[in-house]
Amino acid sequence: MKIESACVLKWYSATLGLAAGAVLYTYQGFGPVIPGALIFTLASYYSLSAVRKTNEADNPYQKHSELIAAVGIIAFLPLIFAADFIVAIVIFLGLAQLALNFQTHDYRRFYVGMVVSFTGICVGATESKSGFYLLFFVAYTIMASITLGYAYMAQRRKAEAPNWDWTDRIRVCLLVIGLAVGVYLVLPRLPAGGLFTQPGSDYFYRDKKWEAEAKQNETTNVGKRMNDFRQDQLNPQNNGPLTDLDGNRKDEESEVDHQNRQGDYHYKGFQKEFDINNPDEEGHRFSNRIVARMRADHPQYLRARIFDHFDGLHWRTSSDQTVKLSVGFNGVDLIPPDQYKSSVLQSYEISIAYNLGDYIAAAAVPVKLNFPATTIGVDGFGQLRSPGALKAGTAYAVTSQYNLLRGRLFAELDHQPLPSYTQLPRETDPRIRALAAKIAKGASSQLDAAIALEQHLRTQYQYDLGSVFNSQNSTPLSEFLFESKSGHCEYFASALAVMLRTQNIPSRLVTGFSATNRNPLTGYYDIYALDGHAWVEALVDDQGWVILEPTAYYDGPLPKEDTLSAHQINDYVQRLVRLRKALGQDELTFTAIINSIWQLSYVMVSAGLGYIKLFIMTFRYWILMTSLFSISIWIAWRRYRYQWLAYGIERKVNSYPADQPQKAVRFYLSAIEELLELAGVKTPAGYTIERYLQHIESIGGAASDPAMAAAFNRIYYNGEAGEQEVMRSYQKLFQSLYQSGFQNLQVLATAVGSKT
Repeated sequence: MKIESACVLKWYSATLGLAAGAVLYTYQGFGPVIPGALIFTLASYYSLSAVRKTNEADNPYQKHSELIAAVGIIAFLPLIFAADFIVAIVIFLGLAQLALNFQTHDYRRFYVGMVVSFTGICVGATESKSGFYLLFFVAYTIMASITLGYAYMAQRRKAEAPNWDWTDRIRVCLLVIGLAVGVYLVLPRLPAGGLFTQPGSDYFYRDKKWEAEAKQNETTNVGKRMNDFRQDQLNPQNNGPLTDLDGNRKDEESEVDHQNRQGDYHYKGFQKEFDINNPDEEGHRFSNRIVARMRADHPQYLRARIFDHFDGLHWRTSSDQTVKLSVGFNGVDLIPPDQYKSSVLQSYEISIAYNLGDYIAAAAVPVKLNFPATTIGVDGFGQLRSPGALKAGTAYAVTSQYNLLRGRLFAELDHQPLPSYTQLPRETDPRIRALAAKIAKGASSQLDAAIALEQHLRTQYQYDLGSVFNSQNSTPLSEFLFESKSGHCEYFASALAVMLRTQNIPSRLVTGFSATNRNPLTGYYDIYALDGHAWVEALVDDQGWVILEPTAYYDGPLPKEDTLSAHQINDYVQRLVRLRKALGQDELTFTAIINSIWQLSYVMVSAGLGYIKLFIMTFRYWILMTSLFSISIWIAWRRYRYQWLAYGIERKVNSYPADQPQKAVRFYLSAIEELLELAGVKTPAGYTIERYLQHIESIGGAASDPAMAAAFNRIYYNGEAGEQEVMRSYQKLFQSLYQSGFQNLQVLATAVGSKT
């Protein structure tokens, strides 16, 4: 059927524009949403209106459609290489929709276009990192329901769509919104690191000096080059390190290079050295800003720096020099594939939301990286560096090898017993050694001793982020362990590292991000500014480096098996509550109140919808079976309801006692009239019994006996007693009508009724 309604085209164009705006929000943020949606709406309405004025047989816009489709097909493959597979799909769908618009003469293509737009907005939902996308999904649902409603009425009336009452619109929208929210919640998030693992990134990084250095090493085996490099870099006697074991600087980075490698997030724990008393003098971690998001199957501790030398106040890395590696289309192998097993690999993607430094945060142990750059750097500890500071909009994918041994997560399993891993400050408080020995006493292994020290700090000390601003500049660890017993994560990590070293357990301090808080609405792990963090790795029992989390505020990196559970939803809410408490956001200012209301609303919506999703995923098979059964019943009822109702009348007639002929005749006539009304004919007023019986005979019943009319008149007008034979005659008349078949009766009754 040809689309004649301009009203339908207007709503259809607006729906397509909204879908385009939603997808733009997913990949480009809110900035281009309004202009992009407006442009797509106008382009759609122009093409649809132009086609509406033509006939399909001689459509002058066919060439336009073919040209747009050809552009989409030709551009698809280059887009995969230049951007991302999903981005290429989205752009292809947009061009396909525009091409389809120039061929949309009838409602068949109209419905195909609605499916394309719905596919596009679902792809956006699976890729969106913000729960705000749900508003786009709901808005699209409202527009689509109104569009489909107008299209339905226009087809039924074969004319311009009539006025549609707002109350009816609201009812339809609420019904469809409920279904849409359910669809949104159960949409599967695409796995990280799948086909064409490089996610779409807004920036690409290059450094000519790095490229020249990487090119010099292209002929060397990557694994051998990395092993030789790390061995040399970690040996102070061979390589002129950044610092010696006393902490004296041997080389300096230029101010220009330093500025180029700094972002807006100035946590000093990500630099070459930092003071544990003052790791964040500008307070960059004192906010609930989201600095990055991670798509992964499990929580991760993303390493940025590893420090091995401690003088009691400052942590330093023995070397900050890097080896440069070229990055190809398929990324770069940091460890030769023949040196690890695929069964212990996990892939994840990280999207930067706030300008950071030049560190490429990755979980231990990264074996493959796909990063938007021509080269990357790897330092002596295996940590990754970018040619420049990471800007918001950068995205990269990592594959890491992880090892779960004896219920604990390990980083590298190989080890090098270097002196710096057991080095202690010259003036170490003897009480620290005594405390560590007391806690580790009785441990059957180094791992058990390390866990005992970790748990002691987690259970006996309080986390206090405010201690960053009121720390003492003398012996901070003694102050922390024996007096204040509260402090920030750098105190906890430093104390654990020193206590381990006093027990001859090699240790190192690690800084990075704790990515453990999964948003139940988006499926991404939200990484906040306060998740910039310090923890410890210890070399135990010659097995490898176990990851230790001494600060109770942070959850730890152990993977959770369930992708969504009530426990995780509760963790998400409690994590945000802990975040606000740690940041001291309890003052009753107007700004704080508005911010609290917004945060509370966001948490309530996220948690509420998270529990709905949990219910759906838990009982999805029962819900599916119940839905299919209900739909089947509804379809059957729509198709056979008149037969079922007629059958109900027949059952009522068969069960009638019929012990009083006078009442029985009246009952059977009422049943006949009810059956005829069900068939579509209502007997006009004023019919005599004679004419009524003739009317029934014309519909298809058995020939009526004149004695039936006479007997009826005697019973109702003369007051005579009823006769059993008359009662049975009227009963047979009903059965004759019913047994003729309801569909046949409906056709005959409608034909006769239309002439009456």
